[in-house]
Amino acid sequence: MIARRQRDARVANGDIRLGLSQTTGVDGGQVVAMSGELDIATAEQAYAYLTDVIEHTHASVSVDLGNLTFCDASGLSVFARTADRARESGRQFKLTFARPSLVKIMRITGMDSAFPELRSPAVTR
Repeated sequence: MIARRQRDARVANGDIRLGLSQTTGVDGGQVVAMSGELDIATAEQAYAYLTDVIEHTHASVSVDLGNLTFCDASGLSVFARTADRARESGRQFKLTFARPSLVKIMRITGMDSAFPELRSPAVTR
């Protein structure tokens, strides 16, 4: 994979709250890696980043959540809104490597029906 770009959401003291990076997979699809916390403070930046990736590619987009340590309702909303935007743009959008705690929250809220790939043990860590 070749790194294309990276963006970090920082808090007032300069610490990184959410890391976002984009690479191109061997199949040509775009992979966005998230690390840190996806919450009310970082949700809009994450949504803007993801929609920018969707709008500037004709390939599938997957989000690697393996290093996402926290996700609140605002973060779940980012995934739902981004999936809608991808669908409108004719792009495949999926979530990969979600931690079991995130998968559990998505099951409780019913969001797992929008992301059937999360039902497979192969995509969770």
